Amino acid sequence: MSTEAWTLVAEGEEAAIFGYGVLTAELAGAERTRALSATDAHRVARDRARAALSAQDLNPEVPAAFEVPTLTNATGAMAVAAAIELRLTDLYVALSASTQDADRKYASQTAQETTARAVMWGWEPQAFPTALADQKAPVPATTTSQGSASSPNDGAKIE
Repeated sequence: MSTEAWTLVAEGEEAAIFGYGVLTAELAGAERTRALSATDAHRVARDRARAALSAQDLNPEVPAAFEVPTLTNATGAMAVAAAIELRLTDLYVALSASTQDADRKYASQTAQETTARAVMWGWEPQAFPTALADQKAPVPATTTSQGSASSPNDGAKIE
């Protein structure tokens, strides 16, 4: 079992739950319902990652808050949701590469689910969806909660 990969997944899922909590406020109707459903899926995934770590007597500290761009509309919220899901795709692919049997199957399936959610939020599929190092995350030009400017052309990434 890869403790480091599970730790990164647990942290990534916590960040996703936090991010969806922020971005859901900008959504209405079907998009809001999808965001709430994604939040639930990320809670289940976080709990699975925590359980895997607890089985190894590990309980890593997770930040209490994460940086999320200030959002002012649904388009920006959906772009951030896609970026969150793509970041998790990377983490689950890494977990899949470092685990075996049931954990590998779970990680592979979850990577597919996060990629599918990214597409649902408007991300255009690519042949290798985990090649994020070569692309900029779809973060809208905005000001973060800490007041610094962020733009897709700045190479901003959700991490």
